[in-house]
Amino acid sequence: MDNLTGPAFVVDTVVGQLAQVRALPGAEAQRIAARYAEFTGWLLHDSGETTKALRYTDQAVDLAEAAGDDHLSIYNLMRKSNVLSSLGEHQRADVIAGKAVTMATAQAPDLLPVCLRQQALCAARLGDERAARAAFDCALELADPLMSAEAELSSYCTTSYLQMEAALCWLTLRRPAEAVDACTQALARWPD
Repeated sequence: MDNLTGPAFVVDTVVGQLAQVRALPGAEAQRIAARYAEFTGWLLHDSGETTKALRYTDQAVDLAEAAGDDHLSIYNLMRKSNVLSSLGEHQRADVIAGKAVTMATAQAPDLLPVCLRQQALCAARLGDERAARAAFDCALELADPLMSAEAELSSYCTTSYLQMEAALCWLTLRRPAEAVDACTQALARWPD
């Protein structure tokens, strides 16, 4: 059904559940509410409801901060940058991505590759090939040793995933041959 209708079918249910969780007291309830807000943002973003996605992603950042969960806050800042990029707010997306990278460097090194990926995509959208390449090179260098089952929020950010995302970056920068090369490298090492 998801292939036919997209995730819009479940959004109302998740929004209702988010309201219920937000009404619960305590830091753990705020953390769970932050995850619900994050997932609502994902669903809306995937449904093309980008302005609404931004609103819920902002809530996810705020709730994670209120719960004292630095990892979740940083991850959702990265997500916020991604949503802002989809809205065409490239300068603002770049600033938020930079904030996520700075915070991940100090507090959550397991999130650094995925945050650098977002920073690279922002740089590409701003036409800064040098900054995009530097961010991706750094992300690729950090990805394999840090990715594990314990990396709850970013375990998907493998070397192959980063190379696939680099292809998007190179297409944005009008470098199709490098995009093909990045995809070829990604496919060669794609996890089973």
